[in-house]
Amino acid sequence: MLSVTQILRRNRAWLLTILLLGVATSAPAAGPQVRVRHICEHEVVISWQTDQPGPSIVEYGVGKSPPKRLEHNAHKTAHAVTLDGLEPGQRYQFKIKTRGPNNSEQTVGQYGFDSACDLRRVDAAAAPSPFPADRSTSLCAAAARQIVAASGVDRGYCLVLGCGDGRLALELARLTNLQIIGVEEDAERADAARRALDAAGIYGIRAVVHHARLDRLPYCGRTANLVVSQQTILSGRLPPSVAEVCRVLRPYGGVAWFGQTAEGGKHGGKLTRAALEDWIRQSPLSGWEIQQDAGLSAVLRRGRLPRSGEWTHLYADAGNSACSDDPLRGPLQLQWFGRPGPRQAVDRHNRNMAPLVKGGRLLVVGNDRVKAVDAYNGTPLWDLTIPNSRRTTMTRDCGQAALTDDLLYIAVEDTCRAIDVCTGRRVDTFEVPQLDAARRRHWGYLAWAGDRLFGSAGKPEAPFSALSSNSWTPGYADNRPMVTSEWLFCLERHSGRKLWVYGKPGGSVFINPAIALGDGRVYFIESRSPAALANPSGRVPLSVALAKGTTRLVALDAQTGRLCWQHPVDLSVLRHCAYLSHARGTLLITGSDNQNNHPRYHLLAFDAEGGRPKWSGQYVRADKKANGTHGEQDQHPAIVGEVVYSRPVAFDLETGRRRPFNLDRAGHGCGTLSASASYLFGRGGNPQMYPLSGGGRSSTAVTAVTRPGCWINIIPAGGLLLIPEGSSGCSCPYSLQTSVVLTPTLNQGDPQ
Repeated sequence: MLSVTQILRRNRAWLLTILLLGVATSAPAAGPQVRVRHICEHEVVISWQTDQPGPSIVEYGVGKSPPKRLEHNAHKTAHAVTLDGLEPGQRYQFKIKTRGPNNSEQTVGQYGFDSACDLRRVDAAAAPSPFPADRSTSLCAAAARQIVAASGVDRGYCLVLGCGDGRLALELARLTNLQIIGVEEDAERADAARRALDAAGIYGIRAVVHHARLDRLPYCGRTANLVVSQQTILSGRLPPSVAEVCRVLRPYGGVAWFGQTAEGGKHGGKLTRAALEDWIRQSPLSGWEIQQDAGLSAVLRRGRLPRSGEWTHLYADAGNSACSDDPLRGPLQLQWFGRPGPRQAVDRHNRNMAPLVKGGRLLVVGNDRVKAVDAYNGTPLWDLTIPNSRRTTMTRDCGQAALTDDLLYIAVEDTCRAIDVCTGRRVDTFEVPQLDAARRRHWGYLAWAGDRLFGSAGKPEAPFSALSSNSWTPGYADNRPMVTSEWLFCLERHSGRKLWVYGKPGGSVFINPAIALGDGRVYFIESRSPAALANPSGRVPLSVALAKGTTRLVALDAQTGRLCWQHPVDLSVLRHCAYLSHARGTLLITGSDNQNNHPRYHLLAFDAEGGRPKWSGQYVRADKKANGTHGEQDQHPAIVGEVVYSRPVAFDLETGRRRPFNLDRAGHGCGTLSASASYLFGRGGNPQMYPLSGGGRSSTAVTAVTRPGCWINIIPAGGLLLIPEGSSGCSCPYSLQTSVVLTPTLNQGDPQ
């Protein structure tokens, strides 16, 4: 961690950041591991870990007001306190103190958080019931308990089809955090349900009722976390269209439950197994289970969309392909919009970490903050402030976060935090294997494959993280330095057990964006340039790092760290950027320099099995001037199938043959490309989608009122096109700063 003197020496504009954002200024190198879990705008939980057990104290406040104080007197290393009664939308500063002998106190860290929060907590458990204590109420209460137990769904959106007078809606609101939408075909019953839920104090807050047809629901597909029916519970009558139920059900765990409790059939129309089986046979989705242990019900838990893609690393995967391979096809329509908004985002000019998408969750990495939302309907899931986790200038570095089915990994100084993707709670903290007793290194590169977690160790000053009026300049223009590391390592990703380390202090320099995984190997560019090794900050110009005769292309066995092969490679022509990607048995190095005052791009392909050169190519951006300020010199490739797309041209991945392709930028803007199986996505003023079948000559503006970020935040994954708010700080005239998610226009009744 930097001292105040080091911070001011590096960039005076840091001082403004410290005052406004409350980043750590006085914590020592071995300061506490701090996180802030946001419950709502009025409440947070601050947790921290200290090296030695003992009492700890939190002092917190806004501005110059006298700080409040909470103590955690337990003699432990793990501490947590709850701050409630917070003022909404305020920047709080807080100190972590320890108490030593003679009750002396020592400040070990100063941090900050923004109390603004997308999460709401509306507890309806004690909502009064306007309904009589009769059989119908009893049946709905019993059914609600059974539904919650069987589904495990607690938040998101619940559709109650044939909601009647609203009894089931009330019971579900009492038991869960779901937003309840009742659908009723009879206008008088719908009005009565509204009045009853309003009398219970939850209408418009936790529940609404729509007067609509059940065979043609007025909702986007794939939105509902839970679909049930009061009508079925009380009368045994099933909804008219099982296809509509399947269409609106969210993938990755959305649950449909239709049935009756053991008492249900005794007091009204009885649901029979034959009727239930006949209804299920008309379902376009398989996987229904009929259960008869506590009545009779049919349950469907919807799985992953067929062939849907994921975005788990900065460039989609650990191979840096920048392609999710999602089968998404246009035309597109709006799925949802809203938060996360710009408030906790990193200014777009600073080129932040890409959003991550997996398992139906969208994770947005912001300003020392991570937010998780439901990818299909925007429901906020959890919200964390992680001090000192911010990194910027992804054009010169690698991503600091990676997403698995169960965990989010995020690098923070000399550690990597493992965060449970369901709850947002920290599961574990792994430390960088330290090889130099004189100076601790920080975590640089971060990726995962299978049960392995891969990282690199670099100088603490190397990653870009400042926010100020000029902090974005390292990410633009020519000959800017790249972030490097000094050794690579591999851990078991659940236990943190060290498996292997490659390299040593002062032995090599590794360019962070030029590390890739694939086919059971770790590939990287290794430099032994004396000038690069002597660089004190770890930010090294490519003219130094790739000096002639100093670089090798290397492959290690990912399991053992054993050297598979290494070959000298001359990359001395590269000046502005250097990236490494792996796809389909090919390694691709891309980078740029200038020719005749224009940016020139170089592509070098190698056989991943043995490192044999396959082809090389280049092209000149004759339409752009050198030393441009809109990303002209920094374009990361997207590899789709057998084709490499490097704006604005395309090459055959296997042979290097130039493809008949020339991408129209379709407007002003910087940023690089993301890809699905059939489209490229980029920024041309508004977010643009380019069909691969069109040769790059046609494009469609996805929206006309928003702008994406300045590097990569248009993400095709999970059958969706997700564009979390990334235009924060933009002075251009775009109307809305909001997250936007789009979905293919589906035919009515088509669940796919």
